[in-house]
Amino acid sequence: MTDSEKAETAVGDSTETHGRKSAAIKAAWADPEARARRIEAIRRARQSLESRQRTSAASKASWADPEERERRTDGIRRSNDDPEVQKRKSEASEKAWADPEKRQRMTEAISEAKRTDEARARASESIRAALVADPGASERLSAASKQSWSDPEVRRARTKGIRRSYQDPDVRLAHAEGISKSWTPERKKKQSERSEKMWAERKETLRKAGLLSPLPKARGGRPAEDEIAIRIQELKAAKVSWPDVKRLLDEETGVTRTMTAYRNSLSRYLKRQESSPTS
Repeated sequence: MTDSEKAETAVGDSTETHGRKSAAIKAAWADPEARARRIEAIRRARQSLESRQRTSAASKASWADPEERERRTDGIRRSNDDPEVQKRKSEASEKAWADPEKRQRMTEAISEAKRTDEARARASESIRAALVADPGASERLSAASKQSWSDPEVRRARTKGIRRSYQDPDVRLAHAEGISKSWTPERKKKQSERSEKMWAERKETLRKAGLLSPLPKARGGRPAEDEIAIRIQELKAAKVSWPDVKRLLDEETGVTRTMTAYRNSLSRYLKRQESSPTS
């Protein structure tokens, strides 16, 4: 037999062997008991520290390769932009959360992960690294998210899943702890500076529009409720948001009130106007 014939025979044997192995694997997975045993074995193996370390090292090495990273990023991008893929992911997620056993495992994993500073730091660093590696990723993610949420079925399924997950006390606790720890003194300071700058810009816009005239003072130095209501009418007619109405009137009157208080003040004034004989 020539070398060429030997090679062809080897390829044929390899193909036949592959086919037998594939058929055997499919048959094994078709058996519910065998499939359950395999899934449990895989789950236990992945829970071991050694397995997680090997998986982490392999993933880091793979992502460190520029070509591999670009290939994966491009694949993820195309996948996330596909409405069909988004729909399948949403349906799979909803199905998984509907399974009590799976929901329990996912909830425990999420709670455990979010409670460690190391896990939060890794997640944050991964996101930053991905955005740095791909400057346009943030805009694409935002656009994809908006497109996904604009689908009524996807939005309904996601909302349902979020509500279901928040019924678990551990999930709520983990989320609250995560938010609390994320508000570091540095972040609070930056947010405060941003808010002050934004409010100053809004006030300047309102001033130019002639909407910052001070309220006349009434008895005790406080404006009367009717005057406040009239002022609110002026601001709302100019399409000023309720949060900005509150800020403006708090400054103008020197009294801190809630948005609800201002809404009620306007509502009472309008009712008096409607019931007035001269209206």
